[in-house]
Amino acid sequence: MKLITCLKNINDIDKLNFVDEVIIPTKYSIYYDELIEEAEIKQAINKLEEMNVKAIISIDALISEEKLDEVFNFINQYLESRCDFIFSDFAVLSYFRSNNLDLSRLIYSSSTYICNCDDIQYYHDLNIRVFVSNELSLDDLVLNCKYDNVILQAYGYFPIYYSKRNVLSLFKNYTGIDFDVNKEYEIKEELRSEKYIIKEFNDFDTHSVILNAYQICIYKELNDINPNYIYVNTSNIDVLKIYYDGLSNSIFSIDNELALKNIDERIDKSLLYIRPSILNKDEKN
Repeated sequence: MKLITCLKNINDIDKLNFVDEVIIPTKYSIYYDELIEEAEIKQAINKLEEMNVKAIISIDALISEEKLDEVFNFINQYLESRCDFIFSDFAVLSYFRSNNLDLSRLIYSSSTYICNCDDIQYYHDLNIRVFVSNELSLDDLVLNCKYDNVILQAYGYFPIYYSKRNVLSLFKNYTGIDFDVNKEYEIKEELRSEKYIIKEFNDFDTHSVILNAYQICIYKELNDINPNYIYVNTSNIDVLKIYYDGLSNSIFSIDNELALKNIDERIDKSLLYIRPSILNKDEKN
């Protein structure tokens, strides 16, 4: 089992020497806390290579037709570097195939779409890693994660809404309320108590993202799920080290899970113990 995390701040890179892979957000990412500027990306890749940590460049936003060449030129800059690429727009896959590039450098990030063995097998045959949906039952995750190309997000926030609309700007114009649309905010539905993080991005194609109200925490269940890769989406080194401890000792203890809750109470098991299995009988057999 390998540990993947995300680079939240370029100054934190030296602290990540114990993980296996690090995702570098770019302006072509669906979501990022702080934008890693293009001038810093190669610096980050080289530094990670010195630490024997693989870099993963995130280009998982949807790409409009007029921006395709810009994104392809961006990819070309890093083809000689030791890095993989996360994508969600199939234009990226098409570009790799049409140029006979190594598909094993691709990771398909599909949010909640990858939730059955047939889809996983398709990408496995292409030698492409995939993020599996973490909104599945425990039984279904055990079945899906038997494939060695599966990445499971085990901790952190994840998008539940992604739109090409500039939602905050539209709200500002509609209400006349003056606020900075480039900051992160919390929103709340009238009949629900949960608060959801919302952010608008305008560095590339404008889009808006809403994150779930809690940080998913899959820990002791990793003993049963046993995926090849886990993604821990946090800048908190203590959280990362608790997952690393589980990996190093080959056991994800209840005590460590309690320690995670002491660090941040806004964690949840998502639908692990709520949702019934959705896989068909053939997949289970």
